[in-house]
Parts: sequence; C-alpha cells; structure tokens
Amino acid sequence: MTTQSYNGWTNWETWNANLHFDGFWKVAQEVYDETSGTPDERKDEWLDSMERRVRYDIEELSGANEATGFGADVLNHYLREINYREIAERYWEDVTVEEET
Repeated sequence: MTTQSYNGWTNWETWNANLHFDGFWKVAQEVYDETSGTPDERKDEWLDSMERRVRYDIEELSGANEATGFGADVLNHYLREINYREIAERYWEDVTVEEET
C-alpha cells in the first residue's frame, strides 16, 4: 500500500485523527512537566511518552477495544495508519514555544 501525504501530514488518517482529537494540549503540558532538563535534553523522552499517550487516548476514544467484525477491521486499519509520532511532534512545538514565552 502506498502512503500519500495530506494537507501537510503523513497521510489522511494522521491529519484526520489530529483534526478530531485535537485537544492534547493539557496532556502535552502534563507530559512535559513529568520530564526534566532543558528542552533539548528532554525532547526524546517527552516525544516517546507523548506518542504513547496520544495512541492510547485515540484508541480508547475511538472504541477500538469494543469494535467487532468488519467495523473492527476497518477501524483497526485506520488506527494502524496514523503516524502518532507526527502528532506528538506537533505538540512538542507548541509546548516548547509556550515555555520560551
């Protein structure tokens, strides 16, 4: 399967997930507060933690664990296509700009 970019995102699924679940600012700040050091020192740890939180929240909110049959197949395919790291990176920019001000 080929992946095509969409509106500046890796693919449609990543763009769409970010569009519908664009409310991770509070989570981003919580994860940032849980890490220590300068922004450069904490970036990798923060991105790993944030990516896990975004994936978990999207999977829980989408009802992926309750879906069955054809609907589950479609939903799980959609969830596998999301670039969770890219969504996390978007929030890294926001959280570090906020700290600089």
